[in-house]
Amino acid sequence: MSNVLPKEFANIEAVARPWAIDFDDERFSSLVSASAEELRSFHDVVFPRAKQIMDYCGAFDIRNPPDEVRALLNVLYSLIVVSSLLTPGNRRRDGLLKSVSTARGFRSRETAIASET
Repeated sequence: MSNVLPKEFANIEAVARPWAIDFDDERFSSLVSASAEELRSFHDVVFPRAKQIMDYCGAFDIRNPPDEVRALLNVLYSLIVVSSLLTPGNRRRDGLLKSVSTARGFRSRETAIASET
């Protein structure tokens, strides 16, 4: 299997690859289908590298980046969404939890995610 991310980020590839999503609706669908454990794992692996990801991507024209850089940017976009969901005290968190809960069709999942943060 070939790498989706630049080789400098090979150590986060396994966790980040599923989140290198080009479209917002697909990103939301992944968010809805992911368990709280999967969201936390993605966040805990990628968040410490966020500054390095931004610095790396900043060296390219983001209007037309190479495929590996586009994938890395999409991982960063996914991190922003997941971080908003997992960060207590974030005003957007309640809206995201409600959206995820509604999309999943039940409220018990909302409670599970909220209790783990």
